[in-house]
Amino acid sequence: MGQIVSRKLSETELSAHKAATGLSTKQLEQLHARFLALDRCQSGYLSPTDLLRIPQLAQNPMHRQIIDGFFTDPSNDRIDFAQFVRTCATFLVPPSGNLRANGRAQKLRLISKMFDTQRTGHSIERSDFRRVMKYMLDSVPPTDGIAICHPHPESNEMELLQLEELAFGDGIAIVDNQSISYEQFELRLDTAVVESKLAISKWL
Repeated sequence: MGQIVSRKLSETELSAHKAATGLSTKQLEQLHARFLALDRCQSGYLSPTDLLRIPQLAQNPMHRQIIDGFFTDPSNDRIDFAQFVRTCATFLVPPSGNLRANGRAQKLRLISKMFDTQRTGHSIERSDFRRVMKYMLDSVPPTDGIAICHPHPESNEMELLQLEELAFGDGIAIVDNQSISYEQFELRLDTAVVESKLAISKWL
């Protein structure tokens, strides 16, 4: 059994979570309210089934990859509030001046795991990259975190090709099962986002 979560975060808990995530009091309270709503049995933890009660997540074609981002330990299908808020914070924008250490690196690693649909834990295949990236470019996350349709599909296709060539190369023979490590992917994606205004940068 997980530890029962209080109906209200204490000042000590808020301070600890703010220091760990860089999020504001309002953001943490909203996440806490969502956690309590999902934890219907008041057990103090959530399971993958609990997360699928979020309509936007259940309807998302990448829901499996997103859920895997929360449950990083294959042997444990439960997360407490601290684990829940740390993963949520990876995709939430902290208030100005509250940037957490290694926030960008954490976000890139979570994105790597989302591309690793084979669940290898260390590498990404070209065909998986193309499929997941297409979805990400077609869905631009606004400030509230809910994806909206990108208005320029032709621009998305060009960006998809650009990023695929950057990550995997632009050789004549394209091999779909070609793979690269998380570290290679993160370095190349980070370079691409830093050097140009790509739609994928909205995920970072």
